Amino acid sequence: MYENLKILSYIDDIEDSYDEVVMRLDDLPFYHKSTIRTIEFYSDDRYLSGNKDELGREKPFYNIGNYRLTTAKTATDIDVKELRYEPDSINDSVPAMIINHEMYKYFKESNFSETLNDMGKTRPKYGGLLIKKVKDGDKLEIQIVEWINVIVDPVDILGGCVIEEHNIQASELKSKDDVWENVDKVLTAHIKHNKNKPARIKIKEITGQFPKNFDPDNENKEDYSYNEMCFYVAVVGTKKFYLYHEYLKDKKDKYNYLAWDKRPGVSLGRGVIEAGFESQVWVNDAMISMKNVMDISGKVIAWTNSQRADGAGNILTDIQNGHLFELEKDASMGSLNLSPSAMPQLETLVGLWQDRYDKESSTYDANTGGTPPSGTPYSQTALLNQIANSPFEYQREVWGIFLNEIMNDWIFPHIKKRIMKEHYLTSEFSDDELELIDESINAKNKNKMIIDKILKSPIGQGVPSQEDMDGMDTSVNKALSSFKSKREIEIPKDYLDVKGRMTANITGELKNKQATLQSLDNILKTIVSTFNPNTGSYAALDDPVLSEVFRNIVETAGLPMSLTSLRKGATKPTPQADVSAVAPQLPAKV
Repeated sequence: MYENLKILSYIDDIEDSYDEVVMRLDDLPFYHKSTIRTIEFYSDDRYLSGNKDELGREKPFYNIGNYRLTTAKTATDIDVKELRYEPDSINDSVPAMIINHEMYKYFKESNFSETLNDMGKTRPKYGGLLIKKVKDGDKLEIQIVEWINVIVDPVDILGGCVIEEHNIQASELKSKDDVWENVDKVLTAHIKHNKNKPARIKIKEITGQFPKNFDPDNENKEDYSYNEMCFYVAVVGTKKFYLYHEYLKDKKDKYNYLAWDKRPGVSLGRGVIEAGFESQVWVNDAMISMKNVMDISGKVIAWTNSQRADGAGNILTDIQNGHLFELEKDASMGSLNLSPSAMPQLETLVGLWQDRYDKESSTYDANTGGTPPSGTPYSQTALLNQIANSPFEYQREVWGIFLNEIMNDWIFPHIKKRIMKEHYLTSEFSDDELELIDESINAKNKNKMIIDKILKSPIGQGVPSQEDMDGMDTSVNKALSSFKSKREIEIPKDYLDVKGRMTANITGELKNKQATLQSLDNILKTIVSTFNPNTGSYAALDDPVLSEVFRNIVETAGLPMSLTSLRKGATKPTPQADVSAVAPQLPAKV
């Protein structure tokens, strides 16, 4: 029934087109598959033609791309601490605080930090990031599609067909016997093909828009209406076996893609490694020449026109130290000077190609940790750092926008299903958060105490005294202090149903702590220097003219403070009425 399915023959057509060249312009070809292969080879210090020359000697590979890739990854890094839920209304600040702890709990459980790091490295390395949403029951996983195991449309990655290749164990395939078809046929063919030797089974996952007549359950073979579909096919040798298919609402609900440095005509961006293809080739060429020169210059070669010394043999192995040669009249002996004369030129050539790559990838000394020349003013160094990092700040902004989309479309809807149920949250909180929570716990316990005393006491005698209220505060605070910064709170059903969005911090405030601390230190010194002992005030804060200048300085520096907060001190929000929905889990004695 499944031997003549159209999808089986269509796979070969897609794979053949993947190898074809894309002409971006006349005489400007692009080879997607070849580009990925070259990136992988260069990253592993391997020549495409092999690491030995025509004489069988090892060729040196002087990698000038990997450390630049590390720089790009680090400069555009976004950490899970910078992923926050921002409510639409300030009245929802407490539920938003709890949602952020719920999100952090999910990130920790799913090891999302590692996934985020891998995504941040894959995009600049290959020129693009292709990710995939995988749901397994109540679990959600964001997977990074490996470019060496996927076939895509080079012109339109998301718009075309995507073929992923998976290599799985026979036991894993057998576990899908209740869902997939032809599993036993595949296993039988696999055992026969590999002659009982242990080997993995190749599974192709094909996702794209296909006519409905590709569906093996569709009896209307003339149905050419298109739908997003996904097929799973096993490949054993040259034979293909249909396993499973499903319909999709939208491919973007399964895959999403982000390029590094976009270019017209193709989807794959120009990554850091590809930007240095030309530089890597000619730096390696210069290094090979330098090695050849050093191999020659390291040899000791002697010459003589004496017949008597002609049979002396190799002067390194056959001649002892202090050996005395007897030469004929007018005969002579000497050594050849093989010192390299082209070494300075070759070193200069390497430097020129390195400089070119620096400009291509924006990896100057300022952002790779290089020391500036002696005597360079600090202000000039800071300006150079800012200019050098500006391309990475742009890429970080693009990366943050893409991450916002993934979190709000994929991750948060999944998390919201869990946190909307009645449950308990155990987490560590900051001092400000603890104050809000503990005040809410006190308020709830006071309300409960008042209600209980009124119900159990005679009419008119059930109102607790202020002493009773203070005693309750002391008792609860003592119990809570034993938990230090950790609290377990009860989250009622639908309590976290607030409107808002997940947002990635792409301003760099959390990232560049050193610069922020230096700015704060300068602000502090400025304020202290304007203290007037006669009035007991600070001119930078109170004088109308100076305070206006000072306010502009603070805003320009982008510091998380205001002139009002500096004057009066930061104010803490008061607990809202609905915070009482958060109940404490206290020891039984409380």
